[in-house]
Amino acid sequence: MKILKRMFRKFSITLILALSFSSFVYSQCSVGQKEVIIEIFPDDYPDEISWNLKENGIQIAAGNFLSDTVCIGENSCLQFTILDSYGDGICCGQGNGSYNLYINGSNVQTGGNYTSSETYTESCAPGSICETAIPITEGIYAAPTYNTFYAFTPDTTGNYYLTTCNQSSCDTKLWIYENCGPAVLNTDGNGAFLYDDDGANCGYAAGITAYLIAGTTYYLKIGLYDNQSCPGTIGFELSFLGEIVGCMDPNACNYNPLATVSDGICYGNETIDCNGICNGGSVAGDMNGNQLVELTDVDAFITGILDQNIVGSDCKDLSNDSFISVWDAALSANCALNAVNCTFPNENTNLGETVEIGFTTINSLEQSIDIFIKNPQTSISGYELNVSGIAISNVESLIDQTQFPNNPRFNINGTKIIALSINDSLIDPNNQNTPFLRVHFDSITNHSICIESVIHCLNQNFQPTKVNLIDACIEFVSLEENLISNFNIYPNPANNLVEIDFKSSIFNQSQIIVADAVGRIVFQNRILDASKPFEINTSLYENGLYHISVINGNLITTKKMLVMHD
Repeated sequence: MKILKRMFRKFSITLILALSFSSFVYSQCSVGQKEVIIEIFPDDYPDEISWNLKENGIQIAAGNFLSDTVCIGENSCLQFTILDSYGDGICCGQGNGSYNLYINGSNVQTGGNYTSSETYTESCAPGSICETAIPITEGIYAAPTYNTFYAFTPDTTGNYYLTTCNQSSCDTKLWIYENCGPAVLNTDGNGAFLYDDDGANCGYAAGITAYLIAGTTYYLKIGLYDNQSCPGTIGFELSFLGEIVGCMDPNACNYNPLATVSDGICYGNETIDCNGICNGGSVAGDMNGNQLVELTDVDAFITGILDQNIVGSDCKDLSNDSFISVWDAALSANCALNAVNCTFPNENTNLGETVEIGFTTINSLEQSIDIFIKNPQTSISGYELNVSGIAISNVESLIDQTQFPNNPRFNINGTKIIALSINDSLIDPNNQNTPFLRVHFDSITNHSICIESVIHCLNQNFQPTKVNLIDACIEFVSLEENLISNFNIYPNPANNLVEIDFKSSIFNQSQIIVADAVGRIVFQNRILDASKPFEINTSLYENGLYHISVINGNLITTKKMLVMHD
């Protein structure tokens, strides 16, 4: 196929070649320039030919099999390179091609019998370009100007340090290249094997620690920030730091493929622990460092989450979700209770099960909010949620203690609540909105009281479920409307008649309910105009304690009333 393609190319460009030679003429360059003529006589496959011309290391012209003339500065460094994409030159296997390079009329280079490329340089001072890099060994040197190139071939594989620290007072930069490619004059690190600017912890000096292989030639470039000027030369030092010492057994877990000197410490087939340490003793889920996963570790997980001082790591992020939560605490509990469940990370979720949380109501008299749950598809083993707009003073579970005897954990004045079963107890499935959590607060901190987020709600297998927040916020026009004294009862104790005096029009269209001490409703009505006192006839009420509740949406305000007849 390659031969067929080359035959096709040969016949398709015959006419182009004839025209190119018939029209070739020399041009005259300006004073202070030198004339560079590239004369090409292609072989049978001219479309494989290309060339480029660089002036002071920067490409200024390029072409193919056609001859050309270029003008460059009289004293400029010239680099001419001719290339063949097939790698067989232009002479002599597929035709007797050749090229000539003329400078100011003098033939300085003739060739054709090369492989992939051939380069001619002229007027290029040592080190001015990568191709004329100055050979050096370890030691202290002085670069005559910025962007000076040096060639270093180490005789020992190991770490080397290249730096301008204590050698130059200028703002320096350093590059190490693996070849003289087109990127060697970049002002940044693109195309470099290693690059540094100000990394020597020595003012504006640069420093590179490099792992170099013996017998390989590397090209070092000494430069300045933004090609600034620097009085005098630019000093730098190249030193050998030493061979890489480590385990050289490829079957060991601490095998170091860069090591050239054995340290005599190899752990054979020992495993890497959860911190990534070969033959280390860390155990995933162990919080106290005794290499066991116990229920005390579960408590440490929850305490650390609430105190926000737990540091994430592979040994603690048992769920591999990049943060520590009640899910990780639950996985450690599952491991502590049953050793066969200690394979981590455990990323199993069950997002096919959906739990709804919210439907929040507030009791401003008791300074508490009730949170409801609806979980028709699954039982619940634990949860972690955040509230906002209040400072928590206490939290209590509203689930029957015989069913779910787990007291929620929280911090005073905090916003996070965590509950987790470690005794096989569960919140049973509920098809209806069921109150499951009562949060008491000392103060209101925002116009909105919300379930800010549910971090996780776990099923009976300690797997996170999908959670939908429903009616999760209580909104208020102003904080004053949340004060306990939202309405007054007069007189109290009452005899035959009481008046309810409201302090805000927010109670318009609210429902008012009177219940006795055992919760039986003895009166209910709707408040049409909260600007006027609302009267309740208590003449037929038995002596005793009653509760008057005013309900406006999800705002519930309740106060006590004592009835005492003469």
